[in-house]
Amino acid sequence: MRKASCIAACLTVLAVSQAFADRQPYFGSQEPPKEAKKAAAPATTPGPVIQQGGDNVGSATVIPAIPFGDAGTTIGYVNDYTAPCAFAGSTNAPDVVYSYYAEVDQCVDVSLCESSFDTIVMVVDAALTVIACNDDADCDLSLRSRVEGVSLAAGQQYYIIVDGWSTNAGEYVLEVTECPPPCEVTCPPGSLPEGEPNCGIPDSYNGGCNSTPNVFTSLVCNDEGVLVCGTYGAEGGTRDTDWYEIVMDAPGVITACVNGQYPSAVAILLPNCPVTAADVLDFQFGPECVAVCATANVGAGTYRIFVGTDGFDGFPCLGTYSLRIGGYNCPPVGVEAANWSGVKSIFR
Repeated sequence: MRKASCIAACLTVLAVSQAFADRQPYFGSQEPPKEAKKAAAPATTPGPVIQQGGDNVGSATVIPAIPFGDAGTTIGYVNDYTAPCAFAGSTNAPDVVYSYYAEVDQCVDVSLCESSFDTIVMVVDAALTVIACNDDADCDLSLRSRVEGVSLAAGQQYYIIVDGWSTNAGEYVLEVTECPPPCEVTCPPGSLPEGEPNCGIPDSYNGGCNSTPNVFTSLVCNDEGVLVCGTYGAEGGTRDTDWYEIVMDAPGVITACVNGQYPSAVAILLPNCPVTAADVLDFQFGPECVAVCATANVGAGTYRIFVGTDGFDGFPCLGTYSLRIGGYNCPPVGVEAANWSGVKSIFR
């Protein structure tokens, strides 16, 4: 979900490398507003009708089995259904429909991430009750849609509706897959517990620049690497953000790797609030149960490590992540030179 301006608690920064040309680092706990991006998205003009089927639930294209993939267009169709999740309630776009009969209990993910326009996706039951809906998801392409972890009951009919925001229409790519096996993260022995109550929503424990006053968890150096076992989550447009602070005694290369139960984001930052583009030394994001690592070559001084879910909804509280910080070495311990006469004097 990409939004161009921000409420006071949010921190929007510019992209730090070509890899993030379409993905700006964002460190806020609140889902950022999307007015400017939505306003900038060009509306498409319906063209001639293309007979591909699926105009409504009565003529829905049948999904015979999952996984399933298809591509098509919504241009030339009509607006039959209203998406309750549409930003600002704006949905007057044409839509197309797919049907699926669940033979067994299933969990499915539905994606329009590879589509060419500002999409909305809905999953409804036989009574047209909406059981899942998304306007903008955290796809690599902004303003695309995806719903994950949708539970389907055996013996029930369902419909997947491909829609657009406002009057947007265009070519879509639909992918329906079974949910991956549950991701379980086990923290390594010796990890320091983060100790945050209530999943950090709201966060007065280590919410960093998103808390008032700003609060950080200070970590102690360890030549073998610092291990932290933390919790996070995101629901209803709010996510837990965990901010750690380290003090480097000498220049070096530090790494911060997060392996989380949910898609995760991690960053190495200079110690400033609010965060600006110049404060972002590295920012990385990735899927669940995969180590996501940020790296920075730094001088002596104070630095901050940011950890959060890569998204603002659909991640129940108390998800587990393991954070490993490497290169945060302790200063050498000074040893005074000794001579034999001095040693003997101790025992006189």
